[in-house]
Amino acid sequence: MTAYIALSYCWGKSQNVTLRSENLELMKLGFMVSGLPQTLQDAIAVTRALGQQYLWVDALCIIQDSPSDWEVESSRMASVYRNAYLTIAVATASDVSEGFLSRNYRATNPWYREPYHEDWLNRDGCSTMLGARLVEATEFFNDKGDFAHKLPWTLRGWVLQEQELSRRLLIYEAYELHWVCQNKNTYQCSSDQVLSSGYSVDLLVGPPIFSITASTAHKQQWHHIVVHYTARELTDSRDKLPAISGLAKIFQEVIQSPYFAGMWVKHLLWDLLWDCVGRNVGYASEQYIAPSFSWPSASSDVVFGLDLMSPTDEWVPRAVIEDIGSIIDGKDPLGRLSNGWIKLRGFTFKAALADNPDGPQEHGFQRYSVWTEYLGEAIFKKTHG
Repeated sequence: MTAYIALSYCWGKSQNVTLRSENLELMKLGFMVSGLPQTLQDAIAVTRALGQQYLWVDALCIIQDSPSDWEVESSRMASVYRNAYLTIAVATASDVSEGFLSRNYRATNPWYREPYHEDWLNRDGCSTMLGARLVEATEFFNDKGDFAHKLPWTLRGWVLQEQELSRRLLIYEAYELHWVCQNKNTYQCSSDQVLSSGYSVDLLVGPPIFSITASTAHKQQWHHIVVHYTARELTDSRDKLPAISGLAKIFQEVIQSPYFAGMWVKHLLWDLLWDCVGRNVGYASEQYIAPSFSWPSASSDVVFGLDLMSPTDEWVPRAVIEDIGSIIDGKDPLGRLSNGWIKLRGFTFKAALADNPDGPQEHGFQRYSVWTEYLGEAIFKKTHG
């Protein structure tokens, strides 16, 4: 296979050079690099510096006004990033016009201080340099102890699978390079601390995607991915399933389970126990994305109820799936849907949909004057081990 580098970046509003049906033949003849947005120019420079000939860029490799080409290519994202020699990740630029090799961070960050450095002799008597950089921790944390700054790259929904599927990531952050591969996560200054760049690159905690096996706790790992994914942003809500289909393909190869609206038939009962949290709680997308009982239908962040329970508790299914089905909208079997349904047999109880007394946007079920957030007890029974 021919080696190539992939690019992961934020389009922003300045992506004015794209591959389209009307310029396809003209683009094949070639174009001036100087006419490309700055981020693409910088990525080409890095590719050449690394001695590589080919660079994969979505804007130039997918026909943007062709729904059929977009569907086919978006379904191949797993192989594109998984097979790349490495992925260049532009973490700090929110727009393709900004670039990443020559940005003036001193002007945009008033807290920045020039690093201290002086000539130094190490313990072996060799001449080297001693350097230090001031890191203002109060600039990076909010009152909840979370990182106050998030890199634009980590906020985008499409980026998650590019980030997780890449075998090697060369991340351009504010002041240094961040290297991530299957067995190493380090910064240019040799520190393993996230604060070394003054920002947080949200790398998932848990087994690497390439280590997922049939024996792995892939149910929890998939839930972990979904929780991180729903906290990110998508320009088009219809991309909710396509933008994670590459990761779904990798999981499906391992766990050998039918995929259904962002959930797995193999452990569907667990996947059904999701709940809305954070922004836009309780609101569905204005367009049809997925059936209302599946997490992609919600516009808010989600969590999975059983993942929050005590590890000493055992939850045993007490419902049975009798029928399940969906209608694919397009060419990607793991992508967009036009319909979906499920039929369960199990225990039920009468309840009324009610407002949560703790918040006007929260909804749940009122049963015998007892507030219930979800119907988990009707699907599972709990045992203590």
